[in-house]
Amino acid sequence: MPVTDSTTCAPSDKPPSVLSNTNTNTPENILLNSLNFLVQSVVASPFFNTLTASTLNEAVNSDAVQKKIQSILSQTNLPSLIAEAKDSASLASVSATQATASQNAAAISEHNAATSSHQADEILSEIKATTEKAVYDASNTTIVNINTAINAQKNSPGGVAGLSENKHLSLNGFSTIGVSDDGHLLLSIDIPTQDPLVPGALWNNGQYIMISTGEAK
Repeated sequence: MPVTDSTTCAPSDKPPSVLSNTNTNTPENILLNSLNFLVQSVVASPFFNTLTASTLNEAVNSDAVQKKIQSILSQTNLPSLIAEAKDSASLASVSATQATASQNAAAISEHNAATSSHQADEILSEIKATTEKAVYDASNTTIVNINTAINAQKNSPGGVAGLSENKHLSLNGFSTIGVSDDGHLLLSIDIPTQDPLVPGALWNNGQYIMISTGEAK
């Protein structure tokens, strides 16, 4: 234990202490108290304050002092306390490592949850788009089928009659009868200019609308 200071130690009524002491009985304070006791025991001899740096160095490295130090270490159980402190530090390091690993795992879980939520939103969007397209296609198919069915019944016995572009009744592809804006019946088809000889058929004699009796005159 070499001493590098070349000054002479000043007299003191109280043995020096390199570490502060407290009244709590924590492992850290027990260790500090033991170190204080070690230092105070080494320097408590009457001749310590008169030693110079060189003589102090020789005294500290003497067998008697070394044995005294070993004896004090055994009495204070300082090696065991140091070992316990190292074990505590190791446990603290392991706990810190585990805490970091837990934080990393939590971050990964949070990231995975966010990814799953995003994927779920995408799947829902795809389902919605697919459903809307299916409904649209089904509606168009239904409309086409209805139009096809109606068109098939046009101009057929017991079927339906359509309307022309001017919204007149269309029979056999010809606009025939309509209604004026003031509610009067309109014939929008040309009628024969000679008697068709069909009972009840209308024909135009050039001046009047005639009704055929079905018999020639």
